[in-house]
Amino acid sequence: MLLTDALPLLIERKKPFVVYRLPKADKPVTMTGGIFRQDMPEDRSKPFFIVAPFDQHTNTIDSYFYPQKTEEGWEIGSIEAPTAAEYNELMPDLPVSINKKEYLASAQSLIQNMKAGKVKKVVLSRIIEKKLPDSFHIGKAFERLCLEHPNAFVYIFQNNSQLWMGATPETLLDVSANQAKTMALAGTQKIRAICPTKYSWADKEKEEHEIVRDYIFQILHQLKLGHLRQHPPTSIVAGKMVHLRTLFEFEIGIDQYPVAIAQALHPTPAICGFPKEEALALIKKEEAHERSYYTGFLGPTSEQQTALFVNLRCMQLIADKAYIYVGGGLTAASDPESEWEETALKAGTMLSVIQNNS
Repeated sequence: MLLTDALPLLIERKKPFVVYRLPKADKPVTMTGGIFRQDMPEDRSKPFFIVAPFDQHTNTIDSYFYPQKTEEGWEIGSIEAPTAAEYNELMPDLPVSINKKEYLASAQSLIQNMKAGKVKKVVLSRIIEKKLPDSFHIGKAFERLCLEHPNAFVYIFQNNSQLWMGATPETLLDVSANQAKTMALAGTQKIRAICPTKYSWADKEKEEHEIVRDYIFQILHQLKLGHLRQHPPTSIVAGKMVHLRTLFEFEIGIDQYPVAIAQALHPTPAICGFPKEEALALIKKEEAHERSYYTGFLGPTSEQQTALFVNLRCMQLIADKAYIYVGGGLTAASDPESEWEETALKAGTMLSVIQNNS
């Protein structure tokens, strides 16, 4: 059957599953059977999918999906009837959204902390609550994300009452054999009708990017990875936005496990701040919501390849509503109104697929 038709059935029948489409790939991958586990599989020779939260010290924990069946393409096999063990009627806690006045107050408070020299950068996020239209079709929404964002990691997964979908532009770790790469992705502006290589960047965006770039280089250097190379920063397009990106390439040894490298990098200042512990404490103080899997990382891993991505441009689906998670990096030079506008721009990825998929 068509994957677009199968997705509503998987959700209705409360089947644990993962569907993803790698950047620049033509076909999605569907993983079904099995369950999400809290412990990393002991047999790492078999492929599995990891979903890790932003903050390990919350109620949201790492989940590992070890599938019984993996299929590639838009045509998949039939969906089995659910078993009693697969049902979980518990509703997740509803995410908390805030209004513009509350966001601006939090942003101003964090900027004052940075002007006082307490931290250099903090990422402030918020949630946009959106009622799903009656015509909303989850299968068509996933297909639309794949079509509109060919360079993103597009995914949807269901784990008991957790249902998430997104299209993220940020790679946390990409490993093939012993060759690996990661990126610093920080600094955002609206796309314009010019060549992306001609974009100019303000001091605020440059500073924000340099904080992330220098942190990632330091972590990679500490891990003693082979042949570490840092490329010059470039401008890349993601939907209606342009980001500043620095690419890192390196080699990993046979005794270095890709997931452990990802855990050492996470969370980077791109989604938390710097210094990390101080920024995290301020996030917990100012944000009214728990980020859960937003700004965590996720992706497939096997002996041959690991592809892990930061969970950006995403939403959580609960009943007839979507909860869209968006955020942006603040520095001492930030303007709260501009930061609000940036989060609204970032929400466009998910809002578009909600409003235009019937």
